[in-house]
Order: sequence, then C-alpha cells, then structure tokens
Amino acid sequence: MGRRRKVDQEKVQKKRLKEGRGQGRGKDYLPYLRVQDVPSLGFVTRAKGWKTGRVHHLMSNHEFNYFLLLEWSGNVVDIREQYPLLPIESTIEIADRLGIKHPADPRTKQPVVMTTDFVVDLEADSGLVQLARAIKPAADLAGKRTVEKLEIERTFWAERKIDWGLVTDRQIPKVLASNLRSLHAAWYRNNLPKDAIRQLARIEVTLFDKVAKGGQQMALSAKQTDELLGLAPGSSLATAKYLLARKMWKTDMKKSLNYSSTLNIRRR
Repeated sequence: MGRRRKVDQEKVQKKRLKEGRGQGRGKDYLPYLRVQDVPSLGFVTRAKGWKTGRVHHLMSNHEFNYFLLLEWSGNVVDIREQYPLLPIESTIEIADRLGIKHPADPRTKQPVVMTTDFVVDLEADSGLVQLARAIKPAADLAGKRTVEKLEIERTFWAERKIDWGLVTDRQIPKVLASNLRSLHAAWYRNNLPKDAIRQLARIEVTLFDKVAKGGQQMALSAKQTDELLGLAPGSSLATAKYLLARKMWKTDMKKSLNYSSTLNIRRR
C-alpha cells in the first residue's frame, strides 16, 4: 500500500478561501470543512437545514444532535458549522502565548486552520447575538490534548468578545434529539405524498378531531383518516409528522413520540 502524499496546508487554505469557504451567511455560507474533507472516524452526515435551506456538514453524532436543537429553537436565525478561526496567525500567536502546540499536519508539520463546530446567530432582547459552540463527547475531555485545543479556541473567541461555550453529549436532551431526528425530513412539504398535499387541511381537521378530541391512538387515527379520505396508506401519519415538525401541532417533545399511543397535541 502506497504512502499518503503530503499536502501543502498553505495551498489548501488559499484554495478553500478562494472557494468562499467559511464565508457568507444563511444559504450562502460555505463550511470551511466538508464531510469529504475529513477522514471519517465514525458518524458523519449532510443535512438540509430548515433555517438556511442549504446542506450542513456535520462531523459527529453529537454535532448532528446539537444541530437539531438549533433548528428547533425559535430564537436561532442562522447556523454556520465548521467555522474557521482566521487569520491562522491569530491562533498560532495564542498557542505560543499559552505554551501549547498549535494543531499541525502530522506529515508536513505545517499549522492547520482550526475550526469551531458552530457559530450561531440568535435573536435576543438586546438584538442579534452571536454565539460560538464547541461540541465534544464528555469522555474526550479527559485527554490533555483535547483540552489544550479547546483553550486555544476559547481564547480566540474571548478576544473577539464572542460568547463561546462547550457542549457535551451529557448536555444534549437525548429524547428531544431523537424526536427531532424522526421529524427532520418531515418538515419539508414536498416530502409529503401528493394526495396529502392536496388534502392537507382536511387531513389536519380529521386527525385532530380523532386524536386531540377523541383520545384515539395516532397510528390508528391516521389509518382511519387514510381510509376515510381515500389516501395512500401512510399519508395521514406523514402529515401528522409534518404538522409536528412545523410546530402547527404542539406536544411535549421531551417525551418520546410514540404514534401507537395517544399523543397529547394542541394547535399552535
């Protein structure tokens, strides 16, 4: 097996910046790192964002879960993942000052651009606020090198007076994240069956009456609604998920969504 060729990190940085990586906002933002740029250490995914309308590049299961929480938050207006800490001279200077070795390519020893997992724009009472968040498994914090790199990142944002924080898997509500995973694709109207799109209002009224007023199980009510309205099997349940994802129906999202049971739903 041949040896992996060395990569000139300065050329990589220049190329990515020329492509617009780490620049823009909303649908125009391009993450500095994409899933194909990083050797996979496990779970990686691309997910189309509700808020931005673009594909987000998420490097771990924990990043995806946190991304879903940001999507669900009514205060978050923009999500920028894999955000570069530039200019690179800033993090190099911080590392030198702290007496910490700057992240570098193991083959060329050239310094590499550091990134923050998420930079978020949030609507607050005082106006638009920017947050920076690093996402790590709690177990990783036992490693000295992980803590050193986080300290470089924390200092970078502190010097720019940006609220930086560390989020571990222990701080992410597992049930809520699981529910949001099940609803994320359902948010898109185009993912509904065509008949369901045409009869969306009738499905909503019929289902709501059966579940919220009649106290029936969601799955049974959806099956009955399909039969009553002459819909393809699964159409009404897909519509229920759409209504929940869009927050047109409210329920306790901290409890597992079990469609074989009675869901306590209410209209927005």
